[in-house]
Amino acid sequence: MDNAILSTARGYSLVAGSRAFVRACLDSGIDEARVRFLRYARRLAYANPSVMAVSMEHPPRWQSWRSPREVHPESNTAQQLHLMESFVERALSAPQFVLSWLSARSQALDDGERLHGRFETLMNEVFYVLDDYPSDPALREDGDISEEELREHVDETLRRSRSLD
Repeated sequence: MDNAILSTARGYSLVAGSRAFVRACLDSGIDEARVRFLRYARRLAYANPSVMAVSMEHPPRWQSWRSPREVHPESNTAQQLHLMESFVERALSAPQFVLSWLSARSQALDDGERLHGRFETLMNEVFYVLDDYPSDPALREDGDISEEELREHVDETLRRSRSLD
């Protein structure tokens, strides 16, 4: 067997196998599952120290970041922030920014990078506003935001996220 799910009568499960299998079994990513298990292990540490030992052998790859200052410089989230700054400084066109930012976001999610609190909300707002910006001018409709409105929104998001530091 390459993959397995073991469940207890109390509703706890252990998922093991390939990265693709484990990811498909989880509702929120591998790192989030590891964080949840660590919290669970801490509650049980007094009664069963081996649970804590197992948890410590499988720590999350990334910590949850509450501000841009906390973001690991080699992360995809750092890349998203850099792309936002480049776009605001007009070093990137809107279509370049949209494509690159969405790619970095997707990779951040795949890698289990986690944001927390207001910082997560601000970065999600960028994602949502990108949905209102058609990169292809032929697809533009009434109510869609312009490139300049997108730039203003990204600039405002950067300003607000810096205030979290």
